[in-house]
Amino acid sequence: MDLKNIKGIETAKIASTSTTPAGGAAANSSTEKALGALKEARTEKLFALDSGAIGKIIKDLSDPDSEVRMNAAFAIEKLGLRAKSLVSNLKDAIKIEEINIVKRAMIDVLGELVAGDEKLSQETIPFFVELLNVPENQVPEAAVKSLTKIGSAAVPALIEAAKPTETSDIAAYSSISALGEISLKNEDCGEKIFPMLDEIIKKSFKDGDISAELAVHYAIEALGKAASKNKNIANKAIVIFKKVLEDENISKDNATVAAVKREAVESLGKIALGNNNLIEEIIPILKIAYKSNLSRVHQESIYALFEIAHKNKNNKAIKEEVLSIFKDLKGTYDAWRIEELNKE
Repeated sequence: MDLKNIKGIETAKIASTSTTPAGGAAANSSTEKALGALKEARTEKLFALDSGAIGKIIKDLSDPDSEVRMNAAFAIEKLGLRAKSLVSNLKDAIKIEEINIVKRAMIDVLGELVAGDEKLSQETIPFFVELLNVPENQVPEAAVKSLTKIGSAAVPALIEAAKPTETSDIAAYSSISALGEISLKNEDCGEKIFPMLDEIIKKSFKDGDISAELAVHYAIEALGKAASKNKNIANKAIVIFKKVLEDENISKDNATVAAVKREAVESLGKIALGNNNLIEEIIPILKIAYKSNLSRVHQESIYALFEIAHKNKNNKAIKEEVLSIFKDLKGTYDAWRIEELNKE
């Protein structure tokens, strides 16, 4: 039976045609749901598998039927480290697999398999990094997910892959995204990736055209995640985000610039929520964003300021400062935020 006859797959296949860079929310969500449904449907069948099924799994990985190949991947997942001898077979299957959702499932399983073994992880990192170059959404997304599972051991390779001169744009974006995710789980990662992220962002200032630097969006997002977990780089990140909001080189009114600045505002909000001692420094910068004529930036600043005041509702000074910024929200959709803060 072909995959198109399996419930839920058509949605995932449609999502996989999106041209959004790695990390697209819509494609990712649809695919995850489809994969989840498939795994659930096969739970009983796979649960009975043991190491004696290795020979059959190897054969099934190259079966003409895509459902059989998918089953083989999920069987490996069930076997866990008992199936570590199948790593090379799974890699070979991934290389030749033509159906994206099957390929993604295999990559996910490979990530789960090697993440629990330091030696296997080190050996497989280059393979995952290569997959970041594949111009199909779901493949680099799955590779990012697997590299994130491996964690700090993957950081050096990802830093290299994040250099546009060394690899394709999609690999650079995917690598930066993976580094941001790893930094959320590993505080030391923030220290390692800061110089690279700082360089990417500063380059856009020199070039004077942030609209041509989509990598900046990913760099700011990753820096925000790293700074929210690492207090040592939080202050440096705040300076960078302020410059992003103020710099004349990025004052152009287009979608990419709006997205970059909005990302900077969101990151500032996250840093403030995780570091009370930095709130006094961050609120004036968010006030700059609040006055922006870019609607997405303005709206994100409203959300960030409200969350800061809400979390610190017992701090009268913070609440009053935010309410003073919000005074012109009366009569607008966001007026409820003023009422909510006044109740607290």
